Amino acid sequence: MCVLVGLCVCVHVGLCVCVHVGLCVELISSSGRELHDMFTRTYGILYQQNSQVFSKLFHDLRAYFHSGSGTDNAMSLDRVLDGFFSSLLLRMFTLLNSQYVFDERYLSCIADRSSDLVPFGDVPQKLSVQVKRALVAARTFHQGLTVGAHVISSLTRVRYSRICFIVQSTSV
Repeated sequence: MCVLVGLCVCVHVGLCVCVHVGLCVELISSSGRELHDMFTRTYGILYQQNSQVFSKLFHDLRAYFHSGSGTDNAMSLDRVLDGFFSSLLLRMFTLLNSQYVFDERYLSCIADRSSDLVPFGDVPQKLSVQVKRALVAARTFHQGLTVGAHVISSLTRVRYSRICFIVQSTSV
């Protein structure tokens, strides 16, 4: 009976992990689709020609959610968001100055000086705080569920002595 209950709990926690992962990934993907639809309606062909900047952001957010914390290859959410705003700045700069041709060195200088230029005001900082708050909490919850599922799975494989079954049957 004890093993059966443990197995049921393990399956339930495992399903919770799967449902949570699916929900979080779907929310990130849904946000990306809604932003894409809204920007397509608002900016039209100009956005569509440059939408890969936003597509990469949502791809990186999904990858961040799936990456493990504390590992050398774990993605940094700061790096993801900084990369997005840097790419967005360079794309907008070249579009707004399309009459000029810029070499990589000049664009690299623009990217390096973006913290001095503050082209988007405080929007990157505010957006970063909100995204971090949501994704860090979701990923931490996911990791907790995963660890819990592994612990319960390990416990179901433990062999109990005859004494454990005797004590259990007398206490019921």
